[in-house]
Amino acid sequence: ILNTSIMIDSRYKKLPKCTLEELADMVDDLENMSIHALKEKKLSMRRLVLTQIHDVKKEIEKRLKK
Repeated sequence: ILNTSIMIDSRYKKLPKCTLEELADMVDDLENMSIHALKEKKLSMRRLVLTQIHDVKKEIEKRLKK
């Protein structure tokens, strides 16, 4: 069961405040969620997760350029 409330809960850090290690872990976790959503045929959830993966990877890329 996927829980989308985790992604929008204000108790969690925003991307700019996460460390690179946390961002990498986030990508791994989101990729696992994406695979699970695909297996469960929850395509809208998968699309949302893939969008988040893209955003996290952009944040990592931005930091590595600095």
